[in-house]
Amino acid sequence: MQEFDRLFDVLDRLLAPGGCPWDRKQTMRSLRYAVIEEVYEVAEAIEEADGPKIQEELGDLFFTACFLCRLGEKEGLFSSSDVFTGVAEKLIRRHPHIFGDKSAKDAQEVLKQWEEIKDEENGGSRKENPFEGIPKALPALSKAQKIIKRLHRIGVPLDVEPLHFETEEQCVEALLKVAHGAQEAGMDAEMLLREKLTELQSCDLSVKS
Repeated sequence: MQEFDRLFDVLDRLLAPGGCPWDRKQTMRSLRYAVIEEVYEVAEAIEEADGPKIQEELGDLFFTACFLCRLGEKEGLFSSSDVFTGVAEKLIRRHPHIFGDKSAKDAQEVLKQWEEIKDEENGGSRKENPFEGIPKALPALSKAQKIIKRLHRIGVPLDVEPLHFETEEQCVEALLKVAHGAQEAGMDAEMLLREKLTELQSCDLSVKS
């Protein structure tokens, strides 16, 4: 696609000798948090249902991804072609109900099939570590929900009595109360939850089949 090639042409000019000093100074490590920031900006634009802003923020996110591709090449880790080919092949492998001879009657079956194929690709590592693949950098609340979902999937109960909500408003109110209480007590709720999750992930879980 012509527009896609133009973006890489612009990026290559920025990174070339005599290009932008700031861009040329960047590494994959220095840009790691820029990816997170751009993702949040896209999410915010979608939340606001602002078409022009979504377009702009998607452009920034896509540029950051392309930037990382070029830096990966510069650091001898992979090529841009490897990235594009790899994700296309992964999508084909994980959608055998579209590209193969499998079937899936609903979204839940698709998700289950996806997770099974993903685990096979990773050598069944989730049987050894059910938390495999949960990003360490996730915000604590998102990370907690993913960990709880994994625990439910393998049949290991969490030794915490859950609150029960009938509406989203009740859930929001409970979360605000926790945040307010932590603030009043001078506690860092994010850090405390993150530490607890790290402790939970280090436990020797008895994985049920």
